[in-house]
Amino acid sequence: MNRRRFRQCFRKEQIMPARFAATANAFEKGIESTPPASAVKLIEGWEEALSKVDLPGTKGIERDLGALKKALDTEEPDGERVRTLLGKLSEEVTRIAARTDGAVQPKLEDLGEALKAA
Repeated sequence: MNRRRFRQCFRKEQIMPARFAATANAFEKGIESTPPASAVKLIEGWEEALSKVDLPGTKGIERDLGALKKALDTEEPDGERVRTLLGKLSEEVTRIAARTDGAVQPKLEDLGEALKAA
């Protein structure tokens, strides 16, 4: 993967800084205490941002974000299903982080770790 292309896609419209900040804030406050509706909004923001990125690995993340959104958008979210999806997303984000550099890499690594710990 071309690291420069990856960074350009993520910086192109300055979509990622706000996404990282909002997501980090949710994890700092305790993602388990985040209302499902708020989590769905975060997910929708990431889906929108990732739809503009055409790089290997992002389609899998988009797919799993959609599954997570669906799992959260119910009367009684299935905690085990949500944990499974968060673990899968952690692996995918960490995998992409390993192929990046610059300012995006540590943010993706932190996001991967936060997803893993959730």
